Amino acid sequence: MDRPSSLSMSSTAASSSSPPSSNVAKSGSVVKELRAALLQQAEQLDAGTFDIEDTLFNDPFPHLLLLTPLLGQREPPPGVTQCIDLLVAHASAKEIAVGLGERMASLRAPSSDEEGDEPQDEQENWDGAASVRELVALVPVYAQTLLKIRAVKPSSFLTTAVEVIFDTMSSLVEDGAFTRTDEGDEFATPLWSAVLGFVNELGGSDWISKTQEACIYQLQTFLLTTVLLLHQLLPPSNSIAEDYFLPRYPRYRIPGRARTSSPKVEALWSKTLDTSSSISLGSIAIWKHATSSPSSSSLGAFIVLSHLLASNPSTSLGTPPSEVLSQITPTLFATLGPGGSSGVRDDEALFWAWWCVESTIERDGEVEDGGAFTLVELLSGVSAISPEPRVRFLAFRLVSTLITKGIKKEETQFMILKDLLEDCPYDQLRSAAIGLLREVLSSKFEGTSSSIFVSPLLLHELENTLLRFSPLDLLSSATSPVVAKDFLEEHHRSTMEKLGFYYFLLSRDKSNQVRPHFAPGFTHDRKC
Repeated sequence: MDRPSSLSMSSTAASSSSPPSSNVAKSGSVVKELRAALLQQAEQLDAGTFDIEDTLFNDPFPHLLLLTPLLGQREPPPGVTQCIDLLVAHASAKEIAVGLGERMASLRAPSSDEEGDEPQDEQENWDGAASVRELVALVPVYAQTLLKIRAVKPSSFLTTAVEVIFDTMSSLVEDGAFTRTDEGDEFATPLWSAVLGFVNELGGSDWISKTQEACIYQLQTFLLTTVLLLHQLLPPSNSIAEDYFLPRYPRYRIPGRARTSSPKVEALWSKTLDTSSSISLGSIAIWKHATSSPSSSSLGAFIVLSHLLASNPSTSLGTPPSEVLSQITPTLFATLGPGGSSGVRDDEALFWAWWCVESTIERDGEVEDGGAFTLVELLSGVSAISPEPRVRFLAFRLVSTLITKGIKKEETQFMILKDLLEDCPYDQLRSAAIGLLREVLSSKFEGTSSSIFVSPLLLHELENTLLRFSPLDLLSSATSPVVAKDFLEEHHRSTMEKLGFYYFLLSRDKSNQVRPHFAPGFTHDRKC
């Protein structure tokens, strides 16, 4: 029996990897003819009047080569998706899977040849946006194709699929197909959604039942690594750290300031958490991934779990929060520390720090001294030099919470404050630390027990910081008098903080408990 003439037509049209842009109308007519032929032959196959060897389904490669590039157009010709669905339904699933894998691999930007010369024409004609659109459309097709493969060990086919999809995504990110802007990238959300659909489709199917444990683990890893890869490209949404902080400390809420939200991003995270649950990634399982050997999947787990805890802060990780804090500290430093580039967002890392501190205080009453010192060291730098005002604010408020609520030993409180006041390298934080000292003193004055803060020891230990102004003499410095402009720029905040501290002390210390205790000869040996 002769094959229909549409076969030669589609094969001719597929002689190149993608139709010329000037031939859009011709592509549409080719797709229309191919669709009609595929529909007719599908009916005949179903009726048993045709053998597959006598149809277009016997060799799906040229037809895939024609159809798949059209998916990268902003408005693909009508019928493209239906043609691909017909091929998936009636052609060899293994051949379709091979064709899809090869096509995905070809979406990457052209690389240089062996001599190191770049193929300029291919480089210039490569369209990253079209490649991403095509990948978004092909991911669910790949899932449907896998479900049709009858295999004793489906995990091998799944391994190939997730590797080619993830490698293609990674290459497209690296090649600049996505745009990192303040508004996010328009393709990151649909691609992420396509991956979630892939995981849901396969994770909830009987197809993986023969090697379920291996397949589920592959799907879990695929999801977590995708989160790490794409989440920095999402449009901006509200800080989960701020969402956690403000309900607990509503006095810091700024009236009239709207919450920065992205309904698409929030819906995507909700779907991500649902998908995680469907493949046995509950909170404890995600925590195990997050604390496994450092990898892309462990960082992805750290990110997913931050959003899971943000949606339900009472979620249990099966580990005391104090131990959680100890285990996540390296990731916090890798994210928030100097030159941090872990892939985790600052607000996600800050959320973890806030959650661990608040949960530890609630459970144990205080934060262990070592953990407190480490966090203050990290967060003090963040509160001073982060380019994001909200990040600086949340980091500083967490330092304040640690000192005032998270540390019960006065000696530890005093040591941290003394370090901030005297040895901190950031001028603005040294000034802000005076305010922190005032917060601590306020609670000590309200207490009934004796305190090293409400004693002469306070000013004796901190005399160089609290009883001296910089410069010592505004009118007669070693070189020239300090003019008002220089004073306002360099010394105003520190001076006002100290004056405010004195006023607070004079108004609260009715019994003169915090009185200066100078060493003999102080006024003679030092200029005050």
